[in-house]
Amino acid sequence: MSIFPLGAEQKAAGDLRPRRSNRKGDAGGRCPVAGEERPPLFGQRPMPDGGRPLVFGVRPARRCETAPANKRIPPIDALPQLRYLRRMTHWLDTIHLITFDNPGVLFDWRAGLHRAGVTEPADIARFVTRLEELAVAEPFRRWSDVVRQALTDARGDLRPAIVGLFAADLGRLPTWPDALPALHTLREVLQVGLVANGDAQHQLDAAQTCKTRWDVCVSSEELRAHLQTERAWDATVRAGITRAAVTRDAWLHVSTSERTLELAKARGLRTCLVQRPGTAGQVQGDLKVADLHDLTQQVLAAKRGPLLVEISVSAPEPVREKLADWLRDTLLPAMRRVPGVRSARLYVREDGALLEQYTFGSAREVAEWQAAFAAEQRALVREAFGPDVVRQVQIAVLRGAA
Repeated sequence: MSIFPLGAEQKAAGDLRPRRSNRKGDAGGRCPVAGEERPPLFGQRPMPDGGRPLVFGVRPARRCETAPANKRIPPIDALPQLRYLRRMTHWLDTIHLITFDNPGVLFDWRAGLHRAGVTEPADIARFVTRLEELAVAEPFRRWSDVVRQALTDARGDLRPAIVGLFAADLGRLPTWPDALPALHTLREVLQVGLVANGDAQHQLDAAQTCKTRWDVCVSSEELRAHLQTERAWDATVRAGITRAAVTRDAWLHVSTSERTLELAKARGLRTCLVQRPGTAGQVQGDLKVADLHDLTQQVLAAKRGPLLVEISVSAPEPVREKLADWLRDTLLPAMRRVPGVRSARLYVREDGALLEQYTFGSAREVAEWQAAFAAEQRALVREAFGPDVVRQVQIAVLRGAA
């Protein structure tokens, strides 16, 4: 049976038979008669100027035609823009914070070792084993000192200057090709953070190398404990929840380390394994992705965003300047505090019309804003500036960012 309500013509004619959807896979349903107007969709409301209805998250209503009987509807995997929908994880829509380990997820630390002259697999394995032993040893030591000691024990013939340079430049290592595009795109839909072993300088260098700003940043130097220990993760969870204002089930931690994923999952966090060279195959998480591009596509598919909400405002000349000041000083700060709003801007076009522009992370957040705030904001504008102020809304899905 169709999910769409009865059309007005049906109700007037007393026809209470529900419309049937196409059982062969047409998700939108097919009108039973060619040229018949499609009934109103969920979330649809008329435009102020009487134009085409505005639908949030669904395409506007249109006149539909019967498809040819011999036209085969392609499977969902054949549609490039929907290739992730079949296997995407729907709980990703509830994630508001993603944090990454460092190095390994964002940085190619093996490439850094190669530049330092450590290329043999046996030497790299000894370095990793020694690093894990020193990470849980007491008393606490700064991560640069731990890395310097582990590399010296693995390759005693390396010059101290090379060992010290590698330990100091962990935040300047080469990044994986998918790291920067993933960070810049994910920042459009949720908060992004770095939770990793490292000194404070390493975190600052990592932000500069990745050309981003961390919404949450936690280092082992701040915690006085490394992330291979339970004490460090207890403090990390407390710090992340406080700084990002999220719950544990809305936090996804991305790592390549089996120990890190176990500790994060034991504290109620969602976990994701990224398959990098050397990642153990038996590592388990709530989500397993081939790379960060794969993770980004699944997040965007689940959230159906980011979305750009543009409100074109036309007002009479006498109140236009006063309206612009009110929008800038009152409405934009209020919108910036709405959950899910990533940015709020006000533009003035060449013809003098005003343009409000808001970026939301997901379609769910747009719907929540409409239900909780949109009607109140429209009433405030009418009450302050009269009915001659017309605000027209358009919504677009962001396809890319750089």
